[in-house]
Amino acid sequence: MGVRIAVLSGPEQGRSQTFRDGTFTIGTSENCDFRLASPTPSAPEISITFYQREDGWYAKTAGTGTLINSTPASETNRVRSGDVFRLSQNGPAFAFHLDTRKHPGVLVPGSPPSISESSVPPGQVDELVTQPDFSRVRWASLALAAGICLLAIGIIVYALRPDTPKFNDVAVSKSVPADAQPARESDTKQRQADLVESAPLQANPSIQEGSESTDLESETDPVPDQANSEVDDEAAEAATEVDPWHRALEILRPSIYLLAVEQPKTGSTWPVATATAIHSNMLLTSGSAVSELAKMRDQGWTLWAINESSQTKLKITSLRQHLGFSKSNSEPERRIYFDLGLVQVEGMLPAHAELASREELTGVEQGMPLGCVGIMREIELLNRFDSNEPELQLGKVFIVTALPPAPGPRLAHFRAALPHKPYGSPLVDSAGKIYTVSAESAVMPEETGAGLNLHYAPILDRDILDAGLEPSGGNVWIDLLPSKP
Repeated sequence: MGVRIAVLSGPEQGRSQTFRDGTFTIGTSENCDFRLASPTPSAPEISITFYQREDGWYAKTAGTGTLINSTPASETNRVRSGDVFRLSQNGPAFAFHLDTRKHPGVLVPGSPPSISESSVPPGQVDELVTQPDFSRVRWASLALAAGICLLAIGIIVYALRPDTPKFNDVAVSKSVPADAQPARESDTKQRQADLVESAPLQANPSIQEGSESTDLESETDPVPDQANSEVDDEAAEAATEVDPWHRALEILRPSIYLLAVEQPKTGSTWPVATATAIHSNMLLTSGSAVSELAKMRDQGWTLWAINESSQTKLKITSLRQHLGFSKSNSEPERRIYFDLGLVQVEGMLPAHAELASREELTGVEQGMPLGCVGIMREIELLNRFDSNEPELQLGKVFIVTALPPAPGPRLAHFRAALPHKPYGSPLVDSAGKIYTVSAESAVMPEETGAGLNLHYAPILDRDILDAGLEPSGGNVWIDLLPSKP
């Protein structure tokens, strides 16, 4: 069993490596087995040494600021598969996974397919693959020889019967005498039965009772494609089974946008949040993201909505925020229930996602599986090498709470291991329907345990969303950046 390290953030994001040795080091210092870039040039060097004991894996940290599942690390830490390490508050981050996958097997002819490379001494793999099974060949040769002998005996016995015509007699006759006709089917069956019973070795089983063919086939020729056809059928069946969550991601891909801001003087562009097209010119995101966009717009920055898959880049012309979010500035525990925002763009959106129905939204409950679809990236300068394609992270509803009086605004506490802050990312079902929007991540007290990975997401209200699509906002939405007449 090895360990697979997957980088979740920083310049090496997407890079992974598997370690088979019992001890290895990851960090920003030059002597690390897996070196990561420092978040800033002045950042101190940090390294983490992973080692294995009888009771599991451990990590020993060198340097300060390391976080494990958002909790400050101690000098020695017990490690579990799926733990997320962050070398500092600014990253980089990576995930620790136990790699339980088996190594590819080396199939030896004539032996069961359980022999693997790990059980073959070094230097003998090629020999095992190419070496024939001499015992199988020997028995096949004996069976073939026995079959030929039986055939010869049969011909001799048949020729010596008194009622069997001589070949020269048949050749000179214009017509074959009646007593020289080929043996009847019943006689043939009896002779074949006699031959099988008197044979010292068993003949090829392909010669069956009642068969008119006496061709012998070697045991080395297996039934041609029965096993292979079964494997091919299973592979074809597996290929046709598409993961519904993957299908949901593909459905949503044209509708997921990166909200970004551009500095007019330098042209540098920075990401802010994720948004989803829900109308011909309207995107759904979080209220917090809309606030940030409004601040940057006031400073003269240009606001953009970017979809990489369709190569769409549209200028943002209007920003709306839920009225309850604006009124609850001093009550953060209430404000999170209204953390919704709408973004209007200049031009038409080529595709938009489907919202869950009122009945489906009412059915959101504890344990419900949902996928968070977003452009998971850190707040760092965009460049042409970056991929801004959306990703889907699967999780489930941990609990649902509501503000009084009933039926008040509802909040889904969503549990999932997300690599980055998923501001504005939609939470969807396996059909790609949107139920809620990711707002903030929970900061859990240390005694609750690391790795809970809770995120707050206000559940959508179709009536409120419909009002937001109206020109006036229905007295539920306020304009932070009114569209120009």
